[in-house]
Amino acid sequence: INQEFTCYMPMYSKEIITKKKIKITPSPLFPRYLFIEVNDESIQKNIGLIRSTLGVHQLLKIGENPIKISAEK
Repeated sequence: INQEFTCYMPMYSKEIITKKKIKITPSPLFPRYLFIEVNDESIQKNIGLIRSTLGVHQLLKIGENPIKISAEK
């Protein structure tokens, strides 16, 4: 993303077996999903930037508000 947001795309190691060979490649855990770190104060200001980013189809929302995911470990 060109707007300098912190983005996350969880990956996992995928095993592909072809002709007696096993190839391990990184693959997205959630294909077509990208997680963006935005604080509560700037979400309304930046939502237009996120939506207008090339490749963004839509945001996951409840009503008019983007879904929040906690950063619990």
